[in-house]
Amino acid sequence: MGTRWLEHFFEPQKIAVIGASERANSMGGAVISNLLQSGFRGEVFAVNVKRYRQVHGVPCFQKIGRLPVAVDLAVICTPADTIERILKQLAKQGIHCALILTGGISRGRAEQFHPDKNPLRRIAQE
Repeated sequence: MGTRWLEHFFEPQKIAVIGASERANSMGGAVISNLLQSGFRGEVFAVNVKRYRQVHGVPCFQKIGRLPVAVDLAVICTPADTIERILKQLAKQGIHCALILTGGISRGRAEQFHPDKNPLRRIAQE
């Protein structure tokens, strides 16, 4: 990974939170709330396959491809089995920087993300 993408990661101007909802204990909802409460001055968008119009007052889109602008950083807050597909969709949209916040991976399922078996490494290199 070149250093030019680090600016998008550490100083993003536009962030999409994938899997954001207002459901209680939603990691994506918590990320949006924290961004809004922190005084983040950039643009924030929510993405959720359900037909939310907004999440915590932030515009929500059903698909990554429907985002109105290119975002600098995608924060992925979805189940582990969706991450590979989401990363491919982000790449198609020219979004090269992602933070994966996926909870609930048990030790048994975590084996699929072992460095030797991890499909995410291949996707990142592509």
